[in-house]
Amino acid sequence: MTRKKINQQVWLLNKLTERCARNPSYSLRSFAKTLDISPALLSLLMNGKRPLTRKTALKFSKKLALSQIECDELLSVIDNSKQTLKGSKVEKYLNIDEFHLIADWYHYAILCLADIIDQQADPGWISQRLGITKAEARLGLERLTRLNLIDIKNNKILRKQRVVSSPRDVPSSAIRKHHYQNLRQAEEALETLTVDQRYFGSSTFCFDEQDLEKVKDAFRKFQDEISCIANKGKNKRRIFTMAMQMFPIDKSPPEESKA
Repeated sequence: MTRKKINQQVWLLNKLTERCARNPSYSLRSFAKTLDISPALLSLLMNGKRPLTRKTALKFSKKLALSQIECDELLSVIDNSKQTLKGSKVEKYLNIDEFHLIADWYHYAILCLADIIDQQADPGWISQRLGITKAEARLGLERLTRLNLIDIKNNKILRKQRVVSSPRDVPSSAIRKHHYQNLRQAEEALETLTVDQRYFGSSTFCFDEQDLEKVKDAFRKFQDEISCIANKGKNKRRIFTMAMQMFPIDKSPPEESKA
């Protein structure tokens, strides 16, 4: 599989996220100091408003002590970053590198907060509303902004893309992480919420494995229909997550004899 190229915004945000994961107090200003540039210039680079030059890329490579492979990757990013995010069209589906940055469940929840009537683009308010730390809320807002998925104006979250989906049927640790988190939340909801606050359902049936793709398409169509209903709502005050599960619960049957 050919790896999809990433742009300078995603590359820089990736590096910043790695450092924030190791040190929660690490900030964009700290990153700028590491790169030996001003915070203002770093902000322009991360917003795609200033192109990354080869000279600057080589400087970053030295400051970050990149390996030769990592340096080559950074240089390849330059050719993919000529067009700025300003005025460009945001794709409906994120690539793996982009999704990796927002794999934690609360990023999609922050996106949904944009539709809440009394929402605030304030890490403290988001922290209380979603039950996450202020640091997670702050980084979540920053990542979503860097990926051009939201704007923040007058202390409000403005959603720039109605549908933000991960790549489909692609092996990824980030996607697995996202699903694991949803499963843990579902387990907690099953124990703590009353039946009028949740819905859990399952069906057990037998069908031809060759029809699996048709079943997946039916699930996706159903998800799209639910999304349409959600988008039409006018009095949005709560955030829900919906998960559907289907997997074999028996062993593979033996090959039939051709004799």
